[in-house]
Amino acid sequence: MRHCGPDRAGRKFAARRRPPYPCDVTARPDRHLILLILWIPLALCAVVACSDSEAAPTCQPGVCPDGTSCNAATGACEIGGPPALAVGRLGVHVSAVAVGDALWVGSPDHDFRELVVQRHAETTQAFRLAGRTEGSQIGEWADITTDSAGRPHVAYYDAGAGALLWSAWSDGGFLPPQVADDGGPSAADVGTHVSMVVDQSGGLHFAYRDETGQRLRLLSLTEAQTGQTYGCRPEGALDGTPLIVTAEDMAAWGMPSNDFGEYASVAITADGRLKASFYDAARGNLVLASCDGSHLSLTILDGEDAETGEDTGDVGAFSSLAMDVHGNASVAYFNRSGGTLRFAGSAFGAITIADVDDGSGCGERLPTSHVVGEGAALAVHHDPKLDIGLPRIAYRDVTGNTIRLARRSEHGVWSCSDVASAEPGEFLGAGLDVALTPDDQAHVVYGVWWREDERLGLALRRSLIAPSAPADEVSEP
Repeated sequence: MRHCGPDRAGRKFAARRRPPYPCDVTARPDRHLILLILWIPLALCAVVACSDSEAAPTCQPGVCPDGTSCNAATGACEIGGPPALAVGRLGVHVSAVAVGDALWVGSPDHDFRELVVQRHAETTQAFRLAGRTEGSQIGEWADITTDSAGRPHVAYYDAGAGALLWSAWSDGGFLPPQVADDGGPSAADVGTHVSMVVDQSGGLHFAYRDETGQRLRLLSLTEAQTGQTYGCRPEGALDGTPLIVTAEDMAAWGMPSNDFGEYASVAITADGRLKASFYDAARGNLVLASCDGSHLSLTILDGEDAETGEDTGDVGAFSSLAMDVHGNASVAYFNRSGGTLRFAGSAFGAITIADVDDGSGCGERLPTSHVVGEGAALAVHHDPKLDIGLPRIAYRDVTGNTIRLARRSEHGVWSCSDVASAEPGEFLGAGLDVALTPDDQAHVVYGVWWREDERLGLALRRSLIAPSAPADEVSEP
């Protein structure tokens, strides 16, 4: 047996004993040790599912450390933002709000049947919000808004549960959805046509439809204002109890109706008075509800002559209410009888009503009269130099199959322009909203649909329009 040595010339190491293993196996002990060291952590990883994530099996959005986000699939707080989310068909019931350099858009996913909220900035992130029931459509009638700190809040309808849900952004993710109204003891189907606003103290206020009773509900969640009269609630009721506008209430204010509350749109004044516009389908009227604590008042804004009560047409569908910084409320809506886009504005206690686009354009003249005004979405730009509110309205030109944007100048003159035109086979405006940046750029977000062989094709698109520049369209995949 050969002795181990440095070479084959007979030179030997001084004072070297014969090794316990032959030369051809002297490396085996070290190799076994290395393999064992490597194998142990791999085996442990197989047991405990090693990853680069910071383990947190019970993590929830909003409770992960800074710089991490909650991965709902693994239950871990992961470094960086959430992974890319698979998104299905979006575009029906669209809501948008601009925050800084980001645009937030909410729309129900008709493939995954949950609400998807997207954040568009340098990159696009998507977040999914569930409901109380599996298998039913979640997220219809979604309305997204912000609080005074710019944090998005979203309200939406759970069709399976017949309930109104809401969630809010916190620390890199949306909080688990909360139930705002489950229909109460009567298990009413509530939450369609929802609109939400957040007051300066963080209180949440909702206007929405009770489909079972075919009526309007107003709800305030204002724990921070205990003892104050912010928002709406029945007399003597606890916070979080909806005030139900009944047929008896409508009759008491001279407008008997048994079917109202569609296209609800809500705002709140600085002193906590809630205002909501809605459509009275039975009478074809646009109605304004004002609520101060438990005191409710109802006013017909359009559809009937205030003095004679004469019917002046079917108006008020697609009502969209906004309020400027001075507390002046205005409403954009569809005049179904005339096929026009209409605007009701208030200033110094007086209400003025005008057709913004009468079907032949505003400012420019279309060659033929079009049906316009469906999907009306109103936002108000505050001009800091003039200290006035300037309304902007996105709406559908049904006849021309286009999306249009109307702007009113400081002189009260309206101008309109096309935002998008349909490609052959497309239909625009399955959902529609407008969100303004502080410098008056308009994000117009809308759904597009088309007929496929066995299902309805849907896509969500958005256009960014400068105050006096052509639209820059972005199509979602």
